[in-house]
Amino acid sequence: MADRVRRVYMPSLSKKHLLRGRVIRICILLAIFSFVLFSLHYFADIFSIKPSHVSPTTSQLSTVQKVIDGDTIEVLVDGKKERVRLIGIDAPEFGDEEHPAECFAQEALSEAKELLDGKIIRLVSDPTQDNRDKYERLLRYVFLEDGTNVNWAEGACSVLQ
Repeated sequence: MADRVRRVYMPSLSKKHLLRGRVIRICILLAIFSFVLFSLHYFADIFSIKPSHVSPTTSQLSTVQKVIDGDTIEVLVDGKKERVRLIGIDAPEFGDEEHPAECFAQEALSEAKELLDGKIIRLVSDPTQDNRDKYERLLRYVFLEDGTNVNWAEGACSVLQ
């Protein structure tokens, strides 16, 4: 009797049980996959710019009449003088009675005059920006006749964030 091996009862998994486990795992994976797809679709809609909120980009040729400071110019548009604020540029300001002049304001003005004064330019609006700022200046990108984007030409000013 000592040669007898004691058997421990282990239930065998039938094909039916194995199939049920696979089906459950597949259902769980499908549920996760569906949730991920739904989330991507939902959040893409929230964070995307809707076409109804975007106005088309406008472009027009103008002549620079005067350079006001490093980020503002005066142009002639359809026979009317307009002040234009260069999008993305924050040049040092000259200041007034309440605020002192910022460092390098004169240098910024000199650079802008050298680059723009009296030139024929193309003004391009940005559909993600308002048409005018709080001072009623047009907000535009400015391109020279050779295609140079003045807003990025020198890199001497800081970019607004």
